[in-house]
Amino acid sequence: MPQDCTPEILQTVLAEILEEAAFSFAEPIEEPPPWGDNLVQAELSFGNDGAGVSLTTTQAYAHELACNLMGFDADAELSENERQDAVAEMLNIVCGAMMPLLFGEEALVRIGTPSVRSSNRRAINTEQMKKCASITLLADDLHPIELATYQN
Repeated sequence: MPQDCTPEILQTVLAEILEEAAFSFAEPIEEPPPWGDNLVQAELSFGNDGAGVSLTTTQAYAHELACNLMGFDADAELSENERQDAVAEMLNIVCGAMMPLLFGEEALVRIGTPSVRSSNRRAINTEQMKKCASITLLADDLHPIELATYQN
């Protein structure tokens, strides 16, 4: 993983993608509000050296992302799979936007397929991974969302 992956890069990319693709506004926060127990986390690998990126948020925000990405009303009933797919797709978009910043415009970088899971905060523990950089934003003044790069 390139050493120049900074929280500032993660913040810029995540905030821009959330605004452009999901019509959601996110700001950095020093201390996130309580996450609660119902979370969704998507992960994917890139490059050939065990590097990856993860996106973690609440089920409530996963629902909002899914509605915004698919053009549904906020009160639409969605399955857990649809919420998970929305978080995975958001991670795909974010990762694609990060690659030129990390490796250059001409680089060819292998990007894996996202894996996604829903669980509680204790089970989704990104501290087990060697984080290279991470940022937590507060989306729409309510929902925490964390983007982290890691090295296995």
